[in-house]
Amino acid sequence: MKRMMNSRKLKTKSHGLSNIGKKRKDNQDSFYASDGRQVYIIADGMGGLHEGKVASRLAVQTMADNIRAENPAHSFYAHVLNAVILTNQTVFGFAQENYPGLKIGTTLSALIIHQLKYYVAHIGDSRCYLFRKEKLIQITEDQTLEQKISKISFGHSKKFLKSKRHILTHAIGVKESCSPIIYHDDAKIGDLFLLCTDGLYNAMSAEEIRTLLCKNSSDLDSLSKDLLSHSLERDGSDNISHIVVKVENIL
Repeated sequence: MKRMMNSRKLKTKSHGLSNIGKKRKDNQDSFYASDGRQVYIIADGMGGLHEGKVASRLAVQTMADNIRAENPAHSFYAHVLNAVILTNQTVFGFAQENYPGLKIGTTLSALIIHQLKYYVAHIGDSRCYLFRKEKLIQITEDQTLEQKISKISFGHSKKFLKSKRHILTHAIGVKESCSPIIYHDDAKIGDLFLLCTDGLYNAMSAEEIRTLLCKNSSDLDSLSKDLLSHSLERDGSDNISHIVVKVENIL
């Protein structure tokens, strides 16, 4: 029975979009989505550092390659963790070789569906949400100075905390080593995941996102376009990228 359960897998479908926004001269976001391999990755290059677009594209492709590699570990959790660590080393090494004295970096959030579970690997402030039974759950936690300060100290004004929102405490490629956070749990038929960069969630409230997911969860193409159009209408000052992934069935 255990062997039979391990051989079962979930069927998923997805849709992703990326847009430069209204004010940026370059799109530093990158994403990868494969329903066949059930790997979904999003990254936001750090605009304050050199070649953020290069960093995000390299991180996304390297992470996809690492996840697709044969899993030598007994634990898939360990495989995902190792994939992020190797991705960081690749981006860091690339920066050292091609941009001596400079730093390049990117956020990274990856969703991997494996057998009957989901795994989310996370560094930075791109996000992964789970929409289940009309409830929107933020799986990841932003790794920003705003979040860090709010956890360890009280009494700061909203204006002060907001000024620290875009300062990352962790990123891919900035340092030789990294400490990714891996979330994992059982996935269920009907689950809808949203991976997105801050250009989307800074433009809309969690309730606005939830309302759109409630409205269009059965039509991912329309949902994806609605998420983008609403983000552009409300803000559009940053690059906007997202992937929606739906768990359809058990095979």
